[in-house]
Amino acid sequence: MAERIEMLELKKQMQAASAPHVRGIGEILLYLGQQNEQIAELIEQDLANREMSIDVCGKALYDYAKKHQKGGSWACAVFEMDPNNPVIKLILDFYKIPSAWVEGVRAECADTSVEVLPMTHEEEPQSARQAVRDEMQKTVRQAEEKAKAAEGKLAKARNPLAMKVNLLFEDMQSMTSRLENALAALAQEQPETAEKFRTTIGQFMTLKGESMQ
Repeated sequence: MAERIEMLELKKQMQAASAPHVRGIGEILLYLGQQNEQIAELIEQDLANREMSIDVCGKALYDYAKKHQKGGSWACAVFEMDPNNPVIKLILDFYKIPSAWVEGVRAECADTSVEVLPMTHEEEPQSARQAVRDEMQKTVRQAEEKAKAAEGKLAKARNPLAMKVNLLFEDMQSMTSRLENALAALAQEQPETAEKFRTTIGQFMTLKGESMQ
């Protein structure tokens, strides 16, 4: 049996990548290469050329995102290695990977989820950026305050372990409610994407529930 190609050049470029969508491209290429040796060999050969690096591919994806942006951003969730998915198609075209090679991989990884979110930051309104920062800071402050309150309750509780479980359960209930609201909002604009998320999340929660019984 032939030794699997380690894809060292790809891993090297992934470690050096700073942009999330460039790292996402690397993750997709790595997965494809791990499933198909022909793809792995082709990718490693291409990456030896600086003009075919994942950074350059990321620039191509960024340009695509900028062209198709709405409201200063563009996103595309990758739920399977579908050659018709905009992100997958762009990557396959960039590295000249035959779609037929991907069909076999697609059949094997229908449950794999990879998300690539190239954002057009240069054109994002400054007010929107500040709003995001403010919201993140608010969330951090609330989390810190809640943690301090929880520590105080645990210190006074007769059964601190039970209290800790109860507090974590309350957090989980709150997070579940927020997740349901986010899914409902997503379903109004992207029903198919929302349904895929519901299926994946449902499977995860079912497995977690079974493991806790």
